[in-house]
Amino acid sequence: MTTIHLHNMNQTFAVGTLKSIIERQVQWGETDLERLGLLK
Repeated sequence: MTTIHLHNMNQTFAVGTLKSIIERQVQWGETDLERLGLLK
């Protein structure tokens, strides 16, 4: 199941929420995050 989050440009997600979206729903791995420039 995929969840689409709608929010205003000036709103941000709490760290736990963002972590859940990335790990559980989108299922991105470390390689994906590096490729997208989200990890250094």
